[in-house]
Amino acid sequence: AAAAAANKGAGGILNPEPIKRATGGWIEGPGSTVSDSVLVAASRKEFMLNARSAQRLGATNLDYMNRTGELPGREPFIPEFPDMPSLDPVGERQPLNLAMPWGGSYALQGAPSEVQRFQEDLERARVKFGGTQ
Repeated sequence: AAAAAANKGAGGILNPEPIKRATGGWIEGPGSTVSDSVLVAASRKEFMLNARSAQRLGATNLDYMNRTGELPGREPFIPEFPDMPSLDPVGERQPLNLAMPWGGSYALQGAPSEVQRFQEDLERARVKFGGTQ
């Protein structure tokens, strides 16, 4: 009986069955995150992420995408800012008022050239991260 159990265990090591995740889920097993040590059964048109990307995206996001076939909704990276004040100089300082969507506001002042540069940087960030006008 012990020999039969040992032979069965050895068979699992020498001829392992692939891990099946038809409904999705994390894959665990021997080796590192880049060693390709785990046999996996896959279906046509499926896509596999590497461990680094899967860890960065997180189980919650991956589970949502697997269940719905959609990207998870997310809060915008860049808050929507109110219209910026005109850049007509007020003395040597230019006002800059920021209202944050999560609450709170900031009343700042700066040299007109610095306020202009800050406004341009905000616009570049808005475009890069998909904010709206």
